[in-house]
Amino acid sequence: MYFPEIEWFFGALFLYSISYLIVDYESKSNDSYTILSLDRKNYYKKNIVKSVALTAISIYGSFILFNGFVFNRWNNIEMYRVGYLYSALDVLGLVKVKNLPNNSRIHHITTFILSYINTLIDYSNPSFWVGLPVYCILSCYACGVNYFLGTRLLKPLSELINLIKINIISYSFLLGINWIYQIYNVYKNFENSGYDMYIYIGLLLFVANDDVKLVKFLMHQLKKARKDELEYVRNL
Repeated sequence: MYFPEIEWFFGALFLYSISYLIVDYESKSNDSYTILSLDRKNYYKKNIVKSVALTAISIYGSFILFNGFVFNRWNNIEMYRVGYLYSALDVLGLVKVKNLPNNSRIHHITTFILSYINTLIDYSNPSFWVGLPVYCILSCYACGVNYFLGTRLLKPLSELINLIKINIISYSFLLGINWIYQIYNVYKNFENSGYDMYIYIGLLLFVANDDVKLVKFLMHQLKKARKDELEYVRNL
């Protein structure tokens, strides 16, 4: 089986594992962290590391997309690297966090499958598949969501209302841009594509379902945070 640039996947796994240790060391002085179970600590580390890594990937990936769309210079090697840098985060999360919800497990496994599919595509030949790295890189800009998912374990939701609001707005905005482009991309290339277009659409719909669930989760967390804030005010 052909796995170009797979060394970036294992290199990223090593780097992220070191990052877990750093986050753990820096968090030991926090009493809220020390009382967490091992699995919850790993969940916290997973999301904090992922938020930082996604920030870096979004910057790196944006330069790649800029060169591709503006100068028509599509570098396959760089595209493959971005895919593996992203999927390594989710694979490590699968290993470290034992009690992940089933939908999160399926999402993480799908991420690795997509990172492999990514390496089968020659981006120097224009096709609708360019929508795959576009979806990935735009999703990386929602790194604040992972920061919230980790931070909520250490702080009461009432203190995170503004963070939740920012994430709902930014994530919804990014999804809007992403889906406008994806619909345009499919429409533009549909007549000149084969059966693989249906595979692509199916993958998009699967990922989109996960995105919708995450937005609903953030909305639910905002309601809980407001309720907690009201109870706190009443008890003053």
